[in-house]
Amino acid sequence: MTKPNKSLNKNLKSTLNQILTLAKSIELGSQQTVSAELIFEILELFEDLKNFSDFEAQKIYNLKIHFKPEMPMKSFVNFIVPIERFCNKSVSDDHFLVTAKDRSVATNTKQNLVFILENIRSAFNLGSIIRLSDCLNIQEIALSGYTANLNHPDVIKTSLGSYENVKSQHFKNTEEAITLFRNLDYKIYAVETAEKAKNLFDFNFSLQKIAFVFGNERFGLDFKTIDLCDDLIKIPTLGIKNSMNIANAVSVIGYEFYRQNQEQI
Repeated sequence: MTKPNKSLNKNLKSTLNQILTLAKSIELGSQQTVSAELIFEILELFEDLKNFSDFEAQKIYNLKIHFKPEMPMKSFVNFIVPIERFCNKSVSDDHFLVTAKDRSVATNTKQNLVFILENIRSAFNLGSIIRLSDCLNIQEIALSGYTANLNHPDVIKTSLGSYENVKSQHFKNTEEAITLFRNLDYKIYAVETAEKAKNLFDFNFSLQKIAFVFGNERFGLDFKTIDLCDDLIKIPTLGIKNSMNIANAVSVIGYEFYRQNQEQI
């Protein structure tokens, strides 16, 4: 389906938004199937689409035959997605229901792993990194410069509540964070795409306390920060681009550390 044009009937927009609002509440109901009562509510809204001559509106109206009482939630979502696309509605992780229950406690002792984040601009990236940090059960996150705090609304939203499980502290500058963790016997690695950077997979992180330092999404790490680190690491890439989204980069490095240490955890 094509995206709606700017002249799309306001009443049509309203009806479609009502359908999507109800659909979202159904998804959040944590059921494996959709009850007959809720399906009938959806079908009543679909009936309103008959009043619009718009070709795309009629294509959406024709989807109604697929909505049946006690249909599986997965099938229900399959037929809601075309409406989301038509309305140009984007969704993010926090919109999705996680069906598996979270643990009440972490499964292992904390890994001897710290992420130091220098001037991370996007609170959404930070939220993703926090969620990852909870999954990895790391010691803590050190935030420096203008990196947002964990109580930022966008961080809370993107981390799906995991910000409560991750220890963090904010430093005025990265040097303070590096000094602290070096005094705690951590080895400090800068993560950058610089020429002299060494391949991540050539390092042995086993049985070591490691702090990885990540820089700004656009400008990377400050040169002074790199000079303070024990070594410089890069993630090998094979395509045109020589770097990836910072949250993805933290994931790759964090799980490589876990892979090398999982027998000791």
